[in-house]
Formats: sequence, structure tokens, C-alpha cells
Amino acid sequence: MFRVQLVGHFAKPLALSDLEGVFESGDVLVVELPQRMNGGRTPSWPDLQALRALARKAKARLHLDGARLFEAQPYYQLPVSSLCGLFDSVYLSWYKGFGGLAGAILLSTRDVISSAARWRTQLGGNVFTLAPGWMDARAQFRLYKDSFAGRYLKLCRVVRALMEEDAVREVLRFEPEVPEACMVHGYVKAAEEEVTAAHERVVAKSQIRLWNKLRGPGFFPGETYFELSMGPQNGAIPEAVYLEGWRALAEDLRRAMQHFVAFQRRFPAAASATVGFTVMGLGDASVQAMEGGSAYDPQRGVVVSAYNGGMSPLFYFWWQYLDKIWAGTSLAAVARKTLCNQVVIAPFNSALFLTWSTALGSWIKSSEHSTSSVREKVTLKLKTEVPDLVKSSCGFWLPANAANFMFVPKHFRVLFMSSCAVLWGGYISFVAHR
Repeated sequence: MFRVQLVGHFAKPLALSDLEGVFESGDVLVVELPQRMNGGRTPSWPDLQALRALARKAKARLHLDGARLFEAQPYYQLPVSSLCGLFDSVYLSWYKGFGGLAGAILLSTRDVISSAARWRTQLGGNVFTLAPGWMDARAQFRLYKDSFAGRYLKLCRVVRALMEEDAVREVLRFEPEVPEACMVHGYVKAAEEEVTAAHERVVAKSQIRLWNKLRGPGFFPGETYFELSMGPQNGAIPEAVYLEGWRALAEDLRRAMQHFVAFQRRFPAAASATVGFTVMGLGDASVQAMEGGSAYDPQRGVVVSAYNGGMSPLFYFWWQYLDKIWAGTSLAAVARKTLCNQVVIAPFNSALFLTWSTALGSWIKSSEHSTSSVREKVTLKLKTEVPDLVKSSCGFWLPANAANFMFVPKHFRVLFMSSCAVLWGGYISFVAHR
């Protein structure tokens, strides 16, 4: 028997504090260097040494998932052998960073390697010959083993050059701000559909492709992220080409925003409904994906999206009304508008949304369509969920509304609040369907 326990935070480098009270004798801690899912962040060298000392004290072992280890080595400015020396076993990939056909290598003591070989046989992992893969891996290693320092410096220069451009900085940020490996995550400040359309136009016009593929919503509402890895091919592209492509994308997104503003001013209700429907759908789709269900439930998505789309025009005109009563962005005016909005909207919106989603969900999925049974479900949901939902909304919507009334131009408010609703919409959709 064995246990598996996730430690640390997916958006931060592994730290010693993440392991306090976790280690037991015989445990194995798997450490990824660099950590891909947070943009190639890496624990500091002192932290790695502290992890080694903690593991030794607890009689535990350290395994390095070093699929991209050579991409992080320039950041540490230490030999790869020094990094590997902290671990009891090391995994290295031959195709990530090196461009080999496939395969990897496991480094450890003879006993560990012998045991791993037996498990490979038991799991059916043996092939007739590894010679083609081994020969290709050796050739790729010899070709690229000394290229990673140059790749890392090139990525740092590209990121710095892009962030020095005001127009580009308005639509793009990087995480981490200074790369810690030969890869970094970029966050474009627009929805995925908008970013995809703008990118296709840039590629068609300039033949400059800025990323291989988008990887979905970012940490913050209204952002879409991609992964930028600096390899031998794109490392040979001049920095001026990166700048040209990103300037074109920034300009395209700016024009798209101007079109949206014009549409918002001319048809405020239609624009509000469209944005509200879209962002709630994105929020619910994200929650369904995180819940790990077998398939996306389109009926559930339509129910919650239709509600937010229908309510968004009302919110838009309600905010306009509050602006007339308490004009300006002084602290007093913003506080009055924020508190009034919270007192009036939060209980009403929470109750109405739960009623809508519970009733429609029951009618759609129930074969009996009993009004009394639906009424009972709605009543129970309101009694059990509304108080906690209203309390939770204070922690989220009070600061969001304050920012909305103080900093956001009127024609951008629906867009801003709908972006916030991607997070909140996903949460209340989860509450409505749990």
C-alpha cells in the first residue's frame, strides 16, 4: 500500500514550508524542475538544498522530474551534475528541449535501475530494440547540449523587449516576469475567441505566428494564456520579428475593442446581454471541466448563460441609475453605490439565479415535470444556499463593485463585471448544481 499526496501550490515554486509535517520515513518526494504549469518557475538553489536536508533527516528520498532540466540550468548557473546530485533519482527527456524522436533516461543507483527495469518488463514496456531512439538521442544531445544558455538569454531579451513596448504591454504580460527557464507563460488580456481571431488575422497578413497553441483561460478573468518555449528554431528568429508580430496583434485587439465600444454605446442592452451570456457560459464550462465529469452538459451551460445574458442589461441600466444618484468617483460616492448595489442586488440576484437554475434544471432532466416537486427543490435550495451565497458575495463583489464604480469607464463596465463573473459565475453555477 502507498499514498499519494499533492504538496505545494501549482502557481508557485515548491518551498520548504510546503513540506512541514508531511514527510514520513520511506516517502519519495517528486520535484519538477522547471515547473511547467506555472511558466517554468523554479525553487531557489538554497530551497533545493534545504529540501535535500529535510528529506535526509526524515529518511525520505527525492526524485527529480527533470524532463526540461537542461532548460532550467542556465537560470541556476550551476552544472547539471550539481542539480542532479541533490536527488536520489533523476528523469530526463530526450525530446523536450533536445528534439529527439522519443524516450527518456532514468538515473539512479544500480538497485533502483534494476527494479525499474523489472517494472518496465512487467508493464510491457520492452521493445525489440532501442537502438534507433538511442542513436537519435545521442546525436540530438551532442548537437544541443551547449545551446540552452543562449536560448535562455534570447528568451529574456525577447520578454524584456516586448514589455518595453507600451502598446504590447497593454495586452500582454508574462509569468514569471523574468524567465527562470527556457520557457515562460504569456497572458493575453482578452477572451480566447477574440485572441484566436486576432492572431489568425496577424498570421494571414504578416506570416508571423506568435504561439503554437492557446492553452485556455488564465488565472485572472478575461485573460488567455500560451506557452513560449525558446528552442533552436524560434531562437534564431530576430527579436524585431517578435516585436513586429506583437505590435500587429496589439493593434488588432485595440481595433476590436473600439468596435465593441461603438456597439456598446449604440446598443447597450444587446451588448450587455451578449457579453453576459458568453462569460457565464465560459465560467460554467470551466467549472464542469474542473468537476471532472464524463462530458460537458450543454443544457446546464445554456440555463446559466441565458440567465446571466438576460440579467446583464438590467445590471447595466441599474449602474447607470446609481451613477445619476451619486455621481463621480469620490470615496463617498463609490462607497454609497457599492453598498447600495450589494444590499439590493446580492440577495435578489442570488435567490433569482438559484430559482431559475434549479427549476429549469429539474424540468429539463425530470421525466415527471411535477410542479410540486420542482417547488420543493427550489424552496430547499433557497433555504440552504442563499444565506451562504450572499455572505460569499460580499467578499467577492464588494471590492469588484468598488473598482467598477471608481476606475472603469461606463462603456467598459459590463465587460469588466462580466469578466469578474467568469469566476463568480463558475462558483454560483457549482453551488446551483452541487
